[in-house]
Amino acid sequence: MLDILHSPALQEKLSYSCSSLRYSNLISESGKEEIGFDWGSCAWRHCGATADAQEAIAELERDFGMLVSYSK
Repeated sequence: MLDILHSPALQEKLSYSCSSLRYSNLISESGKEEIGFDWGSCAWRHCGATADAQEAIAELERDFGMLVSYSK
């Protein structure tokens, strides 16, 4: 799992996906505001989709190995 989280392919796809959302014509301006693409205003809780996704990956990495599957 750690190899997947650190893989260049995941990082490139993540960046591409977030950029696609940011420039999509299918999402309204209010929808884009909700997602948060105001990159320079992290103090105002608008870090953007890319920052949110990167934070989620960091949390997965931090918690990796914390849970152990149940076995008899």
